[in-house]
Amino acid sequence: MKDEKNIEEFTAFVMNEIDKDVPSHDFVMNVMKSVEVENEKSRLIIYKPLMPKSVWVLIIVLFLALTVYVFTGSTLNFYLISTLDINVLNELSEIDLFKHINFSRTFTLSFILFSVLVLVQLFVIKTYFNKQNVV
Repeated sequence: MKDEKNIEEFTAFVMNEIDKDVPSHDFVMNVMKSVEVENEKSRLIIYKPLMPKSVWVLIIVLFLALTVYVFTGSTLNFYLISTLDINVLNELSEIDLFKHINFSRTFTLSFILFSVLVLVQLFVIKTYFNKQNVV
């Protein structure tokens, strides 16, 4: 108890002895000018997406091709590629890596539902952050 009283007295003594700093008369104006400069800098920032639209289109096409493959259980007929005479493509079409893989209907539907929900969530989050960045 005695120590606490001594600490309080010492603190009061130190606080009285310290000179109090007074800000300059144009302190508020300096702060407001720096805030305006920061606002101008933030307006000059141009945000670019991490993945351009062409990459998103490629991802969607690959996803749709995978979905068609899962539902039909066979590969798509490559009409344009079949007109070309390339032996490598014929050899690749004979190799059927996914011949013995069977997905249940439950897994297939849950995979598609999950994928659609992920895309919806990405869209919602993107629009939310776009609204937040509007100045």
